[in-house]
Amino acid sequence: MNIIIESPHVTLSEQLQEYIMEKAGKLAHIDEHLLKCEVTLKLDNSSTDDNKLCEMIVSGDKKRLFASSRNKTFEESVAHVVHELEKQLGERKKAPRGNGEKMEMNSDNA
Repeated sequence: MNIIIESPHVTLSEQLQEYIMEKAGKLAHIDEHLLKCEVTLKLDNSSTDDNKLCEMIVSGDKKRLFASSRNKTFEESVAHVVHELEKQLGERKKAPRGNGEKMEMNSDNA
């Protein structure tokens, strides 16, 4: 999966970039059809402490998912966004099939 990080007017540390790559990379393990992840980090003009905004768009095989989060740190925002996208990807795996039945995909087939 191609991960693109944009941070207009924000200088990212090497550590934060690695953190984003690690977290976003987990999404590719959930759905191998994901091709691209666009991450945008922004500082919101707000008087409160929770002014770190992260937006992610993941796209792949005929799908496009979006999530955003605003927190006190970029790491928190990234973690919340990845968690939300994991939930969205999980819901897609349980989506109705053509015959109206739901198909669940579990990794624990014991």
